[in-house]
Amino acid sequence: MRSANSMRVIPAPAWLCLFCAGLLATCNSTSPRAEQAPAPGDSAPDDPELQALYAADQADRTPQTAPSDWSLVNRNDLQRQARVRQLLDTGMVRSGHDYFHAAMVYQHAEGADGVQLAHELAMIGACLGDRDSRWLAAASWDRMLMNLDRPQRFGTQYRSNSEGVLKMYPTSAGVTDAMRSALNVPALSEALAREKEMQAQLEELGKKMTAPKKEQP
Repeated sequence: MRSANSMRVIPAPAWLCLFCAGLLATCNSTSPRAEQAPAPGDSAPDDPELQALYAADQADRTPQTAPSDWSLVNRNDLQRQARVRQLLDTGMVRSGHDYFHAAMVYQHAEGADGVQLAHELAMIGACLGDRDSRWLAAASWDRMLMNLDRPQRFGTQYRSNSEGVLKMYPTSAGVTDAMRSALNVPALSEALAREKEMQAQLEELGKKMTAPKKEQP
């Protein structure tokens, strides 16, 4: 599972969300307008409700705490996404880590629109200085491309094949490991080497789940 410090065309189990991204040019803008003042949220305190929503999202994807019925996770996801939308609309998402927490909730949305919002939120979090948001910006971009049946770019997403074996989702050329490092993403060779480890984690989670729904990770 991708923690705050860490990480279909063949359908994959919904609980593959455990491994749950335009990039960050705006963060590096050299225009005078961008340099005049700190961005809003640079020193804002983290919102405790968003922290709790993020923690609940991760708990639903951790073998020790996940519910046995995946339909409960789907219900919880929709409720969390609706509450994050309310917090966004009322201006309660302020700090860089707030944007990371909000983005991770939407990273687990079922459709491309939700994942697109996750990517936008992660980019803002990264621009506000949140390091965890860098990885999520890449991961949400990769997942959005996967939703569109296109190869991913950074190598953050995995998917089980028809035999249930977890493999890295196809990754197109062009993104270097230096580019990955800038977004706190492991080198491609390191990500490939993690397939067996993640397969074991996936099987552990699968033992607890009943009738998992098919969806992209």
